[in-house]
Amino acid sequence: MSAPRIAIVGARRARQGLGPFIARSLRAAGAELVGILGTSEASNAVALADLQRYAGVRPPAVIDLDALAATEPDVLAILSPALTHAAYLDAALARGWHVLCEKPLIWGPGNLATATAEMVERFTEQGLLLFENCQWPQVVPAFEALHGPIERLESFAMRLTPASRGAQMLGDALPHPLSLLQALAPNPAATLGGFEFSTRDPETEELVLEARYGPPGAPIPVRVELRRGATLPREASVTFNGRLARRRVRLEDYAQYLGDGEREVPLPDPLEGHLRVFLQDLEAVRRAARPDLGRYHQPITQRAAMLQAALDAFREHH
Repeated sequence: MSAPRIAIVGARRARQGLGPFIARSLRAAGAELVGILGTSEASNAVALADLQRYAGVRPPAVIDLDALAATEPDVLAILSPALTHAAYLDAALARGWHVLCEKPLIWGPGNLATATAEMVERFTEQGLLLFENCQWPQVVPAFEALHGPIERLESFAMRLTPASRGAQMLGDALPHPLSLLQALAPNPAATLGGFEFSTRDPETEELVLEARYGPPGAPIPVRVELRRGATLPREASVTFNGRLARRRVRLEDYAQYLGDGEREVPLPDPLEGHLRVFLQDLEAVRRAARPDLGRYHQPITQRAAMLQAALDAFREHH
């Protein structure tokens, strides 16, 4: 089967953008980058400079979807701001493109859980793969190399430093711990509830969420600490069953490690590993005459329902 042809919307490195790094990882894994879509020729010029610097590629750059369609992509990578995702997901459906989408899948007014479930169902009906960019489960092997096997998840904590604040902070960051919970304690019936929030400043730039994940009879205590941060690399840590691992980044070459005190182990780039999984799943879907997309799509719907529950509780708290 031919290499997947991928087009990107949101290829710049502006703000928290991962476009150039995603392009680099996709190319390294064997995909072909055939085009980028920007809002103007000026924004495309910036995007192309970023892609040349970080990914070593300068694909055709266009400013409308019809021109992007002329590049004949198989996949649309939606890396633009979250409020634009729904429109680009609709465009991909109309053109029969698989999608790799930055999290959260859908953002904006209305019920995100309902909107996401409806979107996921439309992709499923058309036999198209929908893949949300939540790479933190790729950290688990390094954590187990540091601390030993996670035989059963009994408690969970995570600390992240998104660039946003308030409710947007939840949208930007919460899919990461949710994807880890799904990976370590998978249960299609699991929910997130019993929320308690605390904030440490009037602008809600530091937020602590405590909740329970899982079925009612065996919930797992969850603690997520979010602190707004504008500098790179961003602080991040995970704690499984009371065992802490902090992400460390060596600035001269951006090599990553997981550490606890003086001990540390190498951390293969989680984004690269996640995108390899995406391309493997894409190949399986493309080869199947009638692909069973439920196992790929159900976690997205479940994450959206948990995110919506957290947003509802946060708004009640505030």
